[in-house]
Amino acid sequence: MPVIGVLTPEAHAAVQATRNRRIGLLATQGTVDSGRYAELVRALDAGASFHAIACPGLVPLIESEDPYAEETERAVREYAEPLKQAGVDTVDPRVHPLPR
Repeated sequence: MPVIGVLTPEAHAAVQATRNRRIGLLATQGTVDSGRYAELVRALDAGASFHAIACPGLVPLIESEDPYAEETERAVREYAEPLKQAGVDTVDPRVHPLPR
């Protein structure tokens, strides 16, 4: 069975989309700790600035019965604030809900 990676195409898309070369990542702790996404971004653009934020509180909110609740929006704004402060113009949200 072939396994198709998802990080490489998304890192490529982020590098293509950014205008100021400041790329952010909202992800699970495991994704951030692996450093793989950062490696891919830097391989595609060595001069890009990369900012990764682990969002452990988002997974249960996104997988809840109401993933668009006010609490989720508040959490996303809180997690994204450091990216905003860093002037990031492109963000990959690697925290996705599981299919139901």
